[in-house]
Amino acid sequence: MGELGLLHYFEVIITGDDVEKVKPAPDLYVKAIEVLGIQPTEAVAFEDSLNGLQAALTAGLKCVIVPNPVTEALAFENHHLRLRSMLDKSLSDVIKHIEQ
Repeated sequence: MGELGLLHYFEVIITGDDVEKVKPAPDLYVKAIEVLGIQPTEAVAFEDSLNGLQAALTAGLKCVIVPNPVTEALAFENHHLRLRSMLDKSLSDVIKHIEQ
């Protein structure tokens, strides 16, 4: 991400090196919301996998599914919104939808 000039967009970056268990365990999300000092209800996860969806929901986050070509046929359940692409809705429209 450094070479793409994206780091300034992120307040916190948590990786598998920062937690004991990775997805489907919720540890990554729990650590991120802890470091950010927010509640799970104040966060939204964007996921493309069943393990990611499970981790986000277990951590108490709302989850938007954006499947990739490998995961698009999987049976995602209990998500708050499903998009075909991140271009489908603006972030403000996503937030409005999941807050309903």
